[in-house]
Amino acid sequence: MQELQNRQKLKKLLYSWPSLIILVLITLLLARGASGVMYKEHLSAKKIENLETEAKDLEERRVLVANNIERLKTEEGVVEEIRRKFNVIRGGENLAIVIDEKVEASSTKESKESWIKRFWSAIIGK
Repeated sequence: MQELQNRQKLKKLLYSWPSLIILVLITLLLARGASGVMYKEHLSAKKIENLETEAKDLEERRVLVANNIERLKTEEGVVEEIRRKFNVIRGGENLAIVIDEKVEASSTKESKESWIKRFWSAIIGK
């Protein structure tokens, strides 16, 4: 009988409003902590993805630089790079520069007629 009364007292204490509020608060604090951990895991996953992309880009750049270094170890590569950077030619070579024909706008084209003739032709409409 005493055991039954002790169980009922425990149930009354456990199911009372103050104890339920305390249990809800503990549950909310644990849920908040879990959501914080999940958010940090999400951020870490994004950082890992960004770092992997950056590592891939750096590896491609390393291969490109290594290829350029190999090219510059040859005589042809050095000559090509000097020509590209400094716009020079070797002795005995000729350089041809092609220039496009300059096209003038019609509104800025000066006329050979005097201003009186231009005025008169504007009035007449020729």
